[in-house]
Amino acid sequence: MHSYQFLWLAHHWHHSIESLPLWWLSGQRTSFTSQFLFKFVFIWFPLLSIPPEVMIFVVLHHTVNLNWIHLNVKRNSWMRIVEWVYNTPNFHAVHHYYPDGKNLCAMFTFFDRIFGTYVDPDTIDYSKEQFGLDGEPVTVRMIVGI
Repeated sequence: MHSYQFLWLAHHWHHSIESLPLWWLSGQRTSFTSQFLFKFVFIWFPLLSIPPEVMIFVVLHHTVNLNWIHLNVKRNSWMRIVEWVYNTPNFHAVHHYYPDGKNLCAMFTFFDRIFGTYVDPDTIDYSKEQFGLDGEPVTVRMIVGI
């Protein structure tokens, strides 16, 4: 959603948060276009005859993960270990510092290491880095995602 103009317009509003800490509702700040794109994926479950139980699990996991990565929690030592595989709030905060595309993976962090988009959260000085969209005002177009 960061590499293609249409997808960036759909995702842009999510990055308009300008202050730390992130909070769990930050994950819910998505444009109408983004909501449509993510909900559209679930149409394939019945078309591919995937059992409803699997769809329920996937939807619940997606919802919990979205809220988890936007939580305002202090980093614990166990999170560093988890970050080798799974996204954590600290890992995802880096994503909001680099809207041009760092720590892009929403769930499995090893993809960022493979594709060169990984930034170690321990190397970020949060007081000196730019956060959000550099004061860009929120508009109706941003909320709609066009």
